[in-house]
Amino acid sequence: MGNSMGGFDDYWQIIRQYPQYQGGFIWDFVDQALFLERKEGHFVYAYGGDYNPYDASDQNFNNNGLFSPSRDANPHAYDVAYHYQNVWAQDVDVSNGKIGVRNEYFFRDLSHLSMEWELLANGIPVRKGHTDNLKTPPGKTSVLELGYSQSDLVLYRDKELFLNVYFSTRKAEALIPAGVVLARAQLPVHTP
Repeated sequence: MGNSMGGFDDYWQIIRQYPQYQGGFIWDFVDQALFLERKEGHFVYAYGGDYNPYDASDQNFNNNGLFSPSRDANPHAYDVAYHYQNVWAQDVDVSNGKIGVRNEYFFRDLSHLSMEWELLANGIPVRKGHTDNLKTPPGKTSVLELGYSQSDLVLYRDKELFLNVYFSTRKAEALIPAGVVLARAQLPVHTP
């Protein structure tokens, strides 16, 4: 109920390891509540016993979706989107600027995406890069070199370093505009 999805990461690790496994199903897409005007004149999302104390009620069981009744994303919707993404960045040798790009699409390569990355030192971007040359075939992993090495990072040896990676649509497709981030990752690079 509410901000649920606990253990969703564990389910998806098993699903990716054992393709025949099924689980992590999501019951409700959207919270099932209605606007109700209170005596004071303000509106609330109402469900169950909010209407009266004597009719049958499911209590708050109606409010367990990914989206609120107004269709705003609940916090756990972002967790689901992350686990459902079809592209993953992996640490091959991230401290020397090498990452793996895993394509989990079944029927298309990654040429429809661009990739942007930023190296953060204590949360501040210190290096950035971009490529439109993603061609990883379906179900495969390719290695990309980002153009930095450990010797380039000496200045930041006393700082925490993370690599953020974003995969975005290059052109508009069907219902998805150009520039929409479809996948993201954050890889640890260095901890002082």
